[in-house]
Amino acid sequence: MMDQIMANFDRLVVLNGFKPVERQLTQYRQTMIDRLQSSSISRRIKLISFKLYEAIATGQDWRYQDIFATWVKQFEQELCATWSDSVVPQTLQTRLTEALEISYLKAILLSNENAYPFLRFMAPTFLHTVFSDPTLWPPNHQGTSIPLAQVISSARCEMGNFIIMDTLYSMAYSLPQFVDYDTSVPSLSHELYGYSWAPGCPTELLVALAEINQCREGQPTTTGRGWKEIEFSLLTWQPQPSPQLAEWESWMIVAWLAVQESWKHTLLVYVYLALCGAASDDPRIEYSIKQLLRIVDTVKKPSGATAGLHLFAQYFIAGVCARTESQRALVKEKLTNMSESRKWLVHGNIFVPVLQHLWTGAGAGGRPVRWADYVRSREQVLPVSSASA
Repeated sequence: MMDQIMANFDRLVVLNGFKPVERQLTQYRQTMIDRLQSSSISRRIKLISFKLYEAIATGQDWRYQDIFATWVKQFEQELCATWSDSVVPQTLQTRLTEALEISYLKAILLSNENAYPFLRFMAPTFLHTVFSDPTLWPPNHQGTSIPLAQVISSARCEMGNFIIMDTLYSMAYSLPQFVDYDTSVPSLSHELYGYSWAPGCPTELLVALAEINQCREGQPTTTGRGWKEIEFSLLTWQPQPSPQLAEWESWMIVAWLAVQESWKHTLLVYVYLALCGAASDDPRIEYSIKQLLRIVDTVKKPSGATAGLHLFAQYFIAGVCARTESQRALVKEKLTNMSESRKWLVHGNIFVPVLQHLWTGAGAGGRPVRWADYVRSREQVLPVSSASA
């Protein structure tokens, strides 16, 4: 089984969007081998994962939807049954990885309304794992807040998955993040940026997203930054060349810069909406939405790359602000296009009914809307029980 799993891993890396450099790839392979050798659950989860990705790549996943869903449910039940027995740090780290993999599969296979409460279930183990790994903490770190930049820049991809899901779900649900993050950014070399290649979101911008979420909830940021400081940092930020340039194809290099720029405009709009109380007809918002949609339209990938780039946040924010029928149709098409979005960490199909409620309610006839209007639509269409919030 191991040989089959690793052969599938190598093939899927070739089909991916942005790719890790060879040094990272070697490290990921060894980490995966170590984990798979120690856990039969991990081996079975990973084998089914690769089979699902292969089915998606060939357009055959709909034929096996029920079979895959049954396997995922079985894995989840087995993992929950063994969760309380995981007291050894290494076992906890393995369980966290397995839980994230299951959540990821659920997001791909199913409408992922249940992914948010599942993330809440995983949060304590995420915290336990971070506290048990001294390599995830910068020297002389003060306090108990999780050092976001240090963790996201590590080789622990499962940690990066959790943080991205936590920050994106917080934005889309307009609910607090499950983890208290230290958003200070130490001096990190590009070599350490071990995960930013996956979503195309540089560490600095992911930190900004976490800070916007904190400010929206009235929570202080570690850096003391408010909306003005965050806005200034975004306005002055410039897309950074990837350290993978020597190993990437030309389309990846162009797409990498474009996706970074789209993240910049996405977060600027989020600042104006959620922190400044601006309406969607604010000139700053209209400019950034125009730039955002223009940029993502230029991001093309060759037909051989089956993995869609992670553009949920971009289309989600564009959807909140969309005022014309053409914009709304584009956003709806992108968020419901499962061939592109099935492998996003948070894909957007469950938020389309929320946006449609907004468009036909507060935003009817192209009227400008505010963040509070979106929140009311989300609460009505996609409520979260108090046990999950």
